[in-house]
Amino acid sequence: MVKFGDKLDSEVFADWRFYSLDYKELKARISVEPYTLTEHREFQRALEDEKQKVEAFFKLKYAELVRRIEAMEKVIPSIESAVKSDANSGNPEFSDEHGTLAEDSLSLAQKFRLNSLDHEIGRVSQEVKDLAYFSGLNFTAVKKILKKHDKNRSAYQLTNKYATFLSSKPFNESTYDSLIIRLSDLWDKVRYIHGNSSSMDKADGVDQQNIVRKTTKYWVHPDNIVDVKVLVLKHLPVLIFKKGVSNDPALNSIYFDNDDLELYTERMKREEGAQNLRFRWYGDRLKTDEVWVERKTHHEDWTSQKSIKERFPIKERHMNDYLAGRYKIKDAVEELRAKGKKKEKDLQDMQRLGDEVQKMVLEKNLKPMIRTSYNRTAFQLPADARVRISLDTDLTLVREDGYSRNNGNWRRQENGFPFRELPKDDVIYFPYAVLEIKLQTQSGQEAPQWAVDLANSHLVEEVPKFSKFHHAIANFHYDKVDKVPFWFYQMDRSIIKARPPRHLDPTRVDEFDSDDEDDSSMNNPSTASIPALNSNAANALRKNAPVKIDKFGKIYFSNERTFLRWLNLSIQMISLSALMINLSEEQTSRLVGVVFAFIGAGVLIYNLFIFHVRAHGLRLHDSTASYELVVEPPIVVGVLAAAVGMSFYLRFSA
Repeated sequence: MVKFGDKLDSEVFADWRFYSLDYKELKARISVEPYTLTEHREFQRALEDEKQKVEAFFKLKYAELVRRIEAMEKVIPSIESAVKSDANSGNPEFSDEHGTLAEDSLSLAQKFRLNSLDHEIGRVSQEVKDLAYFSGLNFTAVKKILKKHDKNRSAYQLTNKYATFLSSKPFNESTYDSLIIRLSDLWDKVRYIHGNSSSMDKADGVDQQNIVRKTTKYWVHPDNIVDVKVLVLKHLPVLIFKKGVSNDPALNSIYFDNDDLELYTERMKREEGAQNLRFRWYGDRLKTDEVWVERKTHHEDWTSQKSIKERFPIKERHMNDYLAGRYKIKDAVEELRAKGKKKEKDLQDMQRLGDEVQKMVLEKNLKPMIRTSYNRTAFQLPADARVRISLDTDLTLVREDGYSRNNGNWRRQENGFPFRELPKDDVIYFPYAVLEIKLQTQSGQEAPQWAVDLANSHLVEEVPKFSKFHHAIANFHYDKVDKVPFWFYQMDRSIIKARPPRHLDPTRVDEFDSDDEDDSSMNNPSTASIPALNSNAANALRKNAPVKIDKFGKIYFSNERTFLRWLNLSIQMISLSALMINLSEEQTSRLVGVVFAFIGAGVLIYNLFIFHVRAHGLRLHDSTASYELVVEPPIVVGVLAAAVGMSFYLRFSA
């Protein structure tokens, strides 16, 4: 295991290393003997100097990035205007059918300016990622050195003196949100000028025939949140739901179930027709009275039906009466019908769903059980749903447990995140962000290469079928559940992975990486995408890439199948040797039989050992262990060839 001091030295950007916390020096000061009040004051002064050094560099670099973004924001309109002017004067067909600018019509001077802008946006985006990781790593260094000091020098406790600094999280990922939004806008405008898909054009989307839909969920460590956001926004803009509204809107959902956890059990068993019921609202609850009632219905593949999500809105002031059966959804439908704001079919669907949900609540005695609260950043082209990505941060799980905790109301009346007024046992602060990638591609098409690079990178940990509802129920009601999610016992295992060398990192955003390949690969399956790295670097990366450990049984069973094949070979060899020893009357044949018996036994024992070594690595989720036999197969072939050769020699020499 790499020591934190070595990690700090190796993973911080080389040019910024001397602005980083000198962790090893501070650690050495703790070990000084004798450690008196004088040494303690010297340590405290050194820690303060190091902390101020990091803070000063962070503020200076952050201000520099802001100024560089402002400069690009001023340049963009002039480039766009000049491009349109050049295009109109030189080629009347300067735009495509969607209204995006045609890059072929640009003059050499404008192409040079646009190319310089591309590189500058890439460099700034990468430096935002580097600064976020730098600040997060140094914040962790402060926490670790304080913990180490208080552990080794218990007579001189320091952590409490830095409580304000630690709780303020000065380098939290939210610090970068304004930069991320502005970079998203810059990337989007550059895509528009290049003629690629952007939020300013009207894409045709995807033909809904033969669509392949795939949704995958991942955990993202807090240290990697900014990295993921910056990587995605190069290809997809931050989806702004409403102008002037926060782009990390708070989402709150109340999940319903009964005391027998019927809905949880059915969903865990993935029974056909299993349903999930939640009541969701967006943003500050004090500024909205609208609650969305959502029902999810799961369908198995053999039914040829797709799982569906149905929803309708209701005013919060009607919620308690609606759940008690006193308020009928038809009243809201009639009000909307009178206003003429919805189509008749939509109104009929709303009334049908509202009646079914109300009946479901009353018949199954459903009540509020779990609340989830988080901030969501969504990335998507508004007119194109082929690739949709959402990142949920500050995920908090709250225990509702019916109406008793809520004074008869359908939800708790608290002030929201971080829920400090609630008992600690009723709140779980989930340690990771949750990334969800939704792909819609034509049958036979590949996902965009950048999305594949992200999914396979060190930034994320795949957790198939992760459910906030299931995780909360399994934690708050562990005494009632018979089955817990597979990831439940993985929570105590770190998901941080080694960062690849900078020149081999496929998630960098300042390398050549055109969106043209993404668009062409989506529209033309036969088009080969241009790799983000040169061939030598790509081959090196693949050679050194860690093994991907799946969360189901595929690799475990592969390990068993490999052992069984070697076992089969060993049994054949031992059986052959037994026949030669017992049935042959010649001494030569018996000698050859003994040789084959020893070879078979050796192969069996060695591969039994290898089987257990691999199984141990898989249980520990060690993705860097060696799972392939490189030397052994040639050795086995060589030994067998030698044994066969020896048998021929003995036969003919006799």
